[in-house]
Amino acid sequence: MNPQLLLSDLDLDKCDIKFAETEGTFSGYGNVFNVVDSKNEIVMPGAFAKVIKAGDPVDLYVNHGWLKGQLPIGSWTDLKEDHYGLFGQSSIVMEMTTGRDAYWAVKRNLVKGLSIGARPSKNGVEINTKGQRLIHEYEYLKEISIVGAPANHLSEVTSIKFDGDEIKSIETIKDFEHYLRDVGNLSRDHAKMLVAQAKIILNQREADNGLDQKSVDLLAERLSKFKVPE
Repeated sequence: MNPQLLLSDLDLDKCDIKFAETEGTFSGYGNVFNVVDSKNEIVMPGAFAKVIKAGDPVDLYVNHGWLKGQLPIGSWTDLKEDHYGLFGQSSIVMEMTTGRDAYWAVKRNLVKGLSIGARPSKNGVEINTKGQRLIHEYEYLKEISIVGAPANHLSEVTSIKFDGDEIKSIETIKDFEHYLRDVGNLSRDHAKMLVAQAKIILNQREADNGLDQKSVDLLAERLSKFKVPE
């Protein structure tokens, strides 16, 4: 491992994970500012400005797999800083077994967060009076990983996106219940598609002995409260 390349992590519950439109695509905070992590480091606002300006490719790994010679499972785009931290969009290669595993692990909350692999600039680190390392500037960002145990407990995935075909694959009330449980922040078009698919299921209930009236009534009640985004 390059001794100058630091790993800095962030907990999943602060990554703001959401599910949306395109399968395998998610967004989130790879790191946040002004938080003391488990390594006694604090990333300061503006620390990623140099690497964002450089525009070099940033890979997506699982548990910093590059350290063990593993392949990336995707890449990051549209990285930017806001008042909270480093935010970006990532696309997982779903044709890879490791990519599919990582996708579903995030979706089912089986992972703990995101973690960066980055190198601070030579003069970009300051030690404060408490002995904490303040990182003012990174000169290189190699990757952002999905990890099992992040050091920075505020790192968050904000959205996992789905393909519209997933809605079309809903065939039973049980499927619909699972989708409502797992997915949020639908676009207007996908919300309409979801409601339309549910109506098809409800209209078929008389021909399908597998649908009990209690389940039908419950789904109808939930649909009545479902609001299509403006």
